[in-house]
Amino acid sequence: MSQHPHIGAALRYVRHTLRLKIEMVAQDARCTPSNLSRIENGRQNPSIPLLQNLAKALQTPVSRLFTLIEAPPASLDPSVPDTATLGDREWLELRQRLEMLSPERREKAMQTLYFLYHEQLQDQHAEGGGSPQRDPAAMHEALASARRKVA
Repeated sequence: MSQHPHIGAALRYVRHTLRLKIEMVAQDARCTPSNLSRIENGRQNPSIPLLQNLAKALQTPVSRLFTLIEAPPASLDPSVPDTATLGDREWLELRQRLEMLSPERREKAMQTLYFLYHEQLQDQHAEGGGSPQRDPAAMHEALASARRKVA
């Protein structure tokens, strides 16, 4: 398996996020589960038509799959263990609330989540004894600034 994120890892991430079984997605995309498994594990690349079918089966634009490769969440990294995930109700609530926001406020919400994520990384770095990459006070100020912009 490749050590870098690939289109299959993005497909698997979206499928796991939606809590869909590989058989269901494969059937909707008109491929076999073993074929999809090889793609998700980086042993095979999908054709363009199959990639489009897979994205359609996942109700996800193909462009989002490539965005996940360019700026992958930790769960796309094969060296990061799959740990805590949100439950179905939490994902649904988060999605519904984000969809109610204007595009500008949605972007601000995403920025806030970005800052929270980096703040968490800083906390983990501090617990491990490593030196943080950013000044925690600056991170708190950036988060507070993002919150003021959303309000």
